[in-house]
Amino acid sequence: MTKWISVSAFGSWHPSVPKGMVGLVCKPNGDRNTNAPERSFLVPLEDYKNPSLKTPLGFCCDPPPDPSHPYEEIEALGFASRDEPHLPTEIEKHYQAYWHRGTQEALAEVILGSDVYTRRFRMPKRNITVNMLMEPKVAIKYWHVLDLPTSKSAHAQRSEYFKGVADVLHTAYVEHIRRCEASYGDHGPLVSGVVRSHFPPEAKGRLRFLKDAYQMASDASKLHEALTKTRSPVFTW
Repeated sequence: MTKWISVSAFGSWHPSVPKGMVGLVCKPNGDRNTNAPERSFLVPLEDYKNPSLKTPLGFCCDPPPDPSHPYEEIEALGFASRDEPHLPTEIEKHYQAYWHRGTQEALAEVILGSDVYTRRFRMPKRNITVNMLMEPKVAIKYWHVLDLPTSKSAHAQRSEYFKGVADVLHTAYVEHIRRCEASYGDHGPLVSGVVRSHFPPEAKGRLRFLKDAYQMASDASKLHEALTKTRSPVFTW
């Protein structure tokens, strides 16, 4: 059975969307192909914000969660297939892999290849547990538990690699901001830096993912660079 899943969302700032509703442009099974057919629906904002009603691909409007209360189908809202912001394919795959769990551990696995970067330890003069991204001394003290290489040249290579990852993610982040503002407008108030309050949840989620992923990759690059400069006798060239 075909499921009509949202690929674009419009708030009440859109002339066809009443207050308290969200306008959703849907495609068969969430297919974002520009040639796929589209249908538009009005969905109560309360339903749209309910995470239990969403699928990994978006909000399913037809069939609705309650078959006895189908969502109202309306005329095309327009420009979804042309202007709906999307992420580069590989980054979108990472986002979908992260989305199911939404934890720092999941983000580290997706972006850095391992959750050891988020493993927390108690350190002197710290009243909270910290990981090595927060405090490089964690890596120096617990390198054997974290299974880190002791070669400084290996850490230099990792630092350079994660710097490249961070650059790619930052470029995607800036571009996604531009696309979101082009599609949804730049009139709403800013929240969380560059995320605007009227952006649909899917856009906000991807922007936050890009921001957090970029920061994590940047922190990992700095961590490995610090390990190339440590005076600890454990780490050598």
